This record gives sequence, structure tokens and C-alpha cells, in this order.
Amino acid sequence: MYRYEKPQKGRLRQFYQIGVELINELCLNSILDSIVLANSFLKKIKIDEYVLYINNIGSSEERNQYIKSLKTYFSKFKNQLSEISQKRIDTNPLRILDDKTDSELEIVKN
Repeated sequence: MYRYEKPQKGRLRQFYQIGVELINELCLNSILDSIVLANSFLKKIKIDEYVLYINNIGSSEERNQYIKSLKTYFSKFKNQLSEISQKRIDTNPLRILDDKTDSELEIVKN
């Protein structure tokens, strides 16, 4: 893949990525199907050395609880956050994790 726009800090213009998305009722079998699909595809195109990363945003309830926890956590450090991250506490705290400024990274590391 190739990014035509200016990439965000910490990202490269050219990168290699394959994605699989499940848009349905989340169950163990569908997750396993995705893993088997990715593994089969990579073997079929003769790629033997790879790392398979699996990400899951969870159910709506789990995601809402996570957002609530992020708001609570980052609110304690609001005066240390960049101006944009301070606004994101209320609008979309998940986006704070995308920021690459030193203050945000230090807060997340601690």
C-alpha cells in the first residue's frame, strides 16, 4: 500500500498490510476463520516468515466502557495534554492514542 497524503508522524509512506474485517455477530468460530484465512493466504503466496497481529475492538458495551475509562484516565492529565488532545477527551478519547507528541506518549507509558 502507498499513502498519497503526507503520512502521520511515525508512519511510513509505503507499507505492507493485509486486512480482514468481520462485520457480524462476534463469535469464536468467526475469529478462528479469519486467522485460518490469513494463514492460508500467506502460505498460498509462499510467504513463510510473517507475524500475524490480531486486533479486536470488542462489543459495543466493551468499547463504551473502554472509552469511559480513557476519559477518566486522561482527565487527570488534561493540563499536560496538547490542545487537540484536551478537546478529544470529550469528543473521541481513542484519538488521543494516535497522537505522537511527547506529553501524550509519556502519559500513556506511565
